[in-house]
Amino acid sequence: MFDYAACGVPIISSRIKGLEILEKKNFAVLVEPEDPLAMAGSTIKLLKNAKLRRELGKNGRKVAEEFFSWKNVAEDILDMVGN
Repeated sequence: MFDYAACGVPIISSRIKGLEILEKKNFAVLVEPEDPLAMAGSTIKLLKNAKLRRELGKNGRKVAEEFFSWKNVAEDILDMVGN
């Protein structure tokens, strides 16, 4: 999911454990698992709402840069090894 976020595109995913942050940080729409009508409805909503697509994409990109950039990953590794 974070690869998609880094691309700055909105995400629609199943509401499963561990993905709550996507919705909390406002860069994804989560739908109940195995609910094709909810998935279709969310897809149509995003297709019709360019402003929402841009907002979710922008928020996702921001989160990806803030938490998952190579710089941050390297800093986390250095912190773990004690440098």
